[in-house]
Amino acid sequence: FTIKKKIAEGPRSGVYAAKKDDADFTLRTLKWSATMDPSAARRFVTHQRYLAKVAHENLPKNVEAGIIGGIPYNAYTALNDGQSLAARITRTGALHINEAKPIIKSILGAIQALHGARVLHGGIKLENVIMARNAQGASQAYLVDGGTEKLFGRSALAHPSGVRGLSPEVARGKIPGVESNLFAFGTLLFEILAGKPP
Repeated sequence: FTIKKKIAEGPRSGVYAAKKDDADFTLRTLKWSATMDPSAARRFVTHQRYLAKVAHENLPKNVEAGIIGGIPYNAYTALNDGQSLAARITRTGALHINEAKPIIKSILGAIQALHGARVLHGGIKLENVIMARNAQGASQAYLVDGGTEKLFGRSALAHPSGVRGLSPEVARGKIPGVESNLFAFGTLLFEILAGKPP
């Protein structure tokens, strides 16, 4: 990858606009402090490869992942004029139900496709819903950057942003399941309609 510019940076990762073989990608690299457990990093990359096998109009295309210099990364085909739903709600507040309906339907469609393939997303939150232009130029929601539960699990409790959507069973140290994704979706739904965490 050739990095063109930084898009965003959080406590655990950096997101970049990048090029590979003349194609535009969104590239996320995990920070060393988030990947000190090599086995967790390998699980994260494996999970990305499972996610890559699921095709749906509201999931990113050409997902790939790997580890370079001990740092895991994932990437997918860049989305046109993409902005996270978190940034949108921070700027304008809760969405009206009529605006929220197609977004909620899109997110549920992506989750249904993943669950139908027996794959968990493991990172359902506002920051991972990207609003972008599709091929027809219409606004569309995409559910991106899954698999973070494979890295963090209960350690998400150490980060305020990680507590949102963390299901009770994961907080107790149990393995995430379908119910964990549904709990996270319920939290996301509340935030979309209320403009704040539950």
